Amino acid sequence: QIILRDSNSFPPTPHSPPVKVLASQLKRCRQVPGGSWLLDREEYGCPALPVSLVWMQGKVLAVEQDGSTVRLLDESGSFVVSGVERVPKGKPCLSPGNYVMVMGLVQGWTSIKGVLCYRIHYRHLTSDITILADMQTTLLK
Repeated sequence: QIILRDSNSFPPTPHSPPVKVLASQLKRCRQVPGGSWLLDREEYGCPALPVSLVWMQGKVLAVEQDGSTVRLLDESGSFVVSGVERVPKGKPCLSPGNYVMVMGLVQGWTSIKGVLCYRIHYRHLTSDITILADMQTTLLK
């Protein structure tokens, strides 16, 4: 689930280039002492990958709860974006079939992993129109 946050609670600067992450991979991220995050890749015979800034993308499946929640689908599963009614110029793009890219910082609350996002890019799959909206959000899945 992605929830918008106030600008006062957002970290000022990401520390590394974004890493492409699927919904299923986000579940394998783990926090190490000091607050940084690692994406476990043992099943592929690779060492864990340090990640702070990630990007995720998906197709809008449904808009729920009076336009404040959107269900997205990537190739590994679905996830929910909440608080989208606060996205500047984003509401016209929130309809089934639209493509959404979310970029943000990995975060966690107890056993739940997430992404504190600062940018969402909306693009309709059949349109050349692109709207870019800066924001802060949190992905929980």
